[in-house]
Amino acid sequence: MISSYSLVFLGLAQCQTHLDAHGHERLIGWGGEKHSESDHSCHVLERTELAGDVVLWGASNLVDTAAQCCSMCQKLPVKDQNKACNTWVWCGDAQKCGTSHRQCWLKHQVLYEGVGPGVMSSGKDIAWTSGTLAIYDDLPDAASLGITVNALQADQHGSAPPRTRECGSPAVGAYAHVDIPCLESSITAKDHPTDPTERLRMAAHIEDHADYDGLAVVWGIGNKKPSAEACADACRRHQPGTVPGPFSKLPCNAFTWCPLHFEQCFEADAHTHRAGDCWLKFTEVPESMEVNQRGRMDAPETRRSGTPFHKRHPNAPEIVQWIAGVILPEGIIPSNGTWGPRAEW
Repeated sequence: MISSYSLVFLGLAQCQTHLDAHGHERLIGWGGEKHSESDHSCHVLERTELAGDVVLWGASNLVDTAAQCCSMCQKLPVKDQNKACNTWVWCGDAQKCGTSHRQCWLKHQVLYEGVGPGVMSSGKDIAWTSGTLAIYDDLPDAASLGITVNALQADQHGSAPPRTRECGSPAVGAYAHVDIPCLESSITAKDHPTDPTERLRMAAHIEDHADYDGLAVVWGIGNKKPSAEACADACRRHQPGTVPGPFSKLPCNAFTWCPLHFEQCFEADAHTHRAGDCWLKFTEVPESMEVNQRGRMDAPETRRSGTPFHKRHPNAPEIVQWIAGVILPEGIIPSNGTWGPRAEW
């Protein structure tokens, strides 16, 4: 069973099964109830494998029901509050589970009220049943994160001429011609601080109703963050080489976050993007980012061969739902960037 929290995540449904102390079930939504810190009831997701750091290995921890697995998570002694069990995963389908049948994995991940948990896999073919305890961390703000946040305006001018974009726009040809060696050796990648302390001095420049282009160094679907500031903080803290994938050696200098008041955020692709999804990206010259979406979906820059965006995507909202940003050294002010090829998708 794969258990790393850093793997690709998938989206969540909005309702889950609730197990009470007697193992009886009812449905609730993630933001539908308030809970005290002492409320350790289980919120169950069928056909879902939740992510988290393992606190009790499941290969030899076998139980007969999801309720028993939940109860073990509730009763597990807490030696370190940062590693307390608040997430559990159980496999109850003998045929689909195979050697994982009856395994109960106890895990810990950071949970926020109203924000769905991180997911490793979900869907009709998933044999796992998972759940969380209603034990939430406080929602962080910029001050508690220790990050400087500047609001970026669409007509903003940069503090200095941008560096050279050496490797072209990655979105050309729907990302079919991305030159990874070029990106890894680019001025942008080399200039990015390797010292974690230095990265923490970098500032976030955030724009509402915008989506910036970039290559995903951390896949955003299921990578839940409670705020744009928390997504920005995750970007500046990202350590290249820690997350597997084709762009693992690249740093994070751009991000896109789906606000919690939207059930989903629209993107012109085949994926479903849900509230709290945080995409960590690398882009050349983040001081002059490439823009996928900004303001109104039918902005003139989004026309393709004269066809408006809504003619191509009739289900798109009127206004961009995402919040986007870039991470730059202190004192560097980004411009409003340029429109990228993805704007015409």
